[in-house]
Amino acid sequence: MLASGLWLVGAPAYADNSAASIDIKRTTLRGTVPDLRVDANRDGVVDLSGSSDERLEDSREALFLANLDDDTRRCLLPENLVSLDDPAYDQKRAACNDAADNIVNGLFDERDLASIHALPMRDAPEGARIAISGAPDGSVRLFMRDSGQLRTFDPSTEPVPAQALRDGLELRLEGRDIIRDTRWNGTVRVTLSLPDGKSDTVALRQAPLLLQHTLQTSSQVILAARPKLLSKDEFEKDPILGFTYEDYLEFQKPLIPAHKSFRDTLDAARQSAEVDKPLRQLPIDKADMWMQDMFEPAYMSVPGQDGNPHIIRVLLRSPDLARPGSRVVFELRRRDVAVVQQAQDPFEYPPLWTATSIGWAISMPCHPTRPTANTIRMAAS
Repeated sequence: MLASGLWLVGAPAYADNSAASIDIKRTTLRGTVPDLRVDANRDGVVDLSGSSDERLEDSREALFLANLDDDTRRCLLPENLVSLDDPAYDQKRAACNDAADNIVNGLFDERDLASIHALPMRDAPEGARIAISGAPDGSVRLFMRDSGQLRTFDPSTEPVPAQALRDGLELRLEGRDIIRDTRWNGTVRVTLSLPDGKSDTVALRQAPLLLQHTLQTSSQVILAARPKLLSKDEFEKDPILGFTYEDYLEFQKPLIPAHKSFRDTLDAARQSAEVDKPLRQLPIDKADMWMQDMFEPAYMSVPGQDGNPHIIRVLLRSPDLARPGSRVVFELRRRDVAVVQQAQDPFEYPPLWTATSIGWAISMPCHPTRPTANTIRMAAS
């Protein structure tokens, strides 16, 4: 049967594991020592006037996102998205996202960045420095508010302008990729130091990438488009590995009339589940219509300013780059929707119908002992 991909959204994706409140306050020292603030209590707002985000040491971590969506849709594919066989094409497309450049691409892109503020210091000296520690090189990027605009800020080469400290320094932290290095737990420390040795440090942690589980609310149902029957000439110009044209016809012909029945049944289920968006049909590559094997929906989330989680949905592409049909996932990349692939040389992988078919992965609902759900991975023998 044809397979569909269910695109799910729902439960909060972050855990409230903040430490207990710290009684010691620095109210009387405000304006005379460095005082960095982040969203330490994870309510979506950096508190600059009260004490909800005040602490003596970085005992609580704010969260930040890997900024991998495409808020302005500058990563759109050409129409012949499944006709290019060069694996470098896949790498180039996967690398296109909002963190790939050093520009904040509008207000929606700014919302994907974590805020770091320093309370104003009226007598701030020249020569103050920002330092980033705990994160692998290239994993994060800083922006600074300068004359009302955000610009890149390289703390390794640039001191903090004294006037920025006097006015109240404003930084933004951007995660540049998901956590692929298992030696890093996602924690980043940002330190503001003055020439006289006074300093302050805050800690942030990259939001985890979580698979969506089957009890989360469906947002949209995605279906492979009706297969097209290739002529013998078309087939022989671009054959399917292991198939003769006769094999292809025997496999493909029954699927064409079956597609309508499957689509109608799936659409009825969508309406019964009260999913408002209509079915979305994506083009397929030749006989490869197994949409559920093309990608797996996941998500990252941080507290939003409006009290709701700010979510970037992440579509994990099948790791088999020899499967060009899965390139359709790049069509779905847009504002708050990212595409991630993790693959080696495609020819090092087993055939596409085994473990590289990502439909073999499923995330079971959350459980008290597994609050972020339980992932089960299967494979054919």
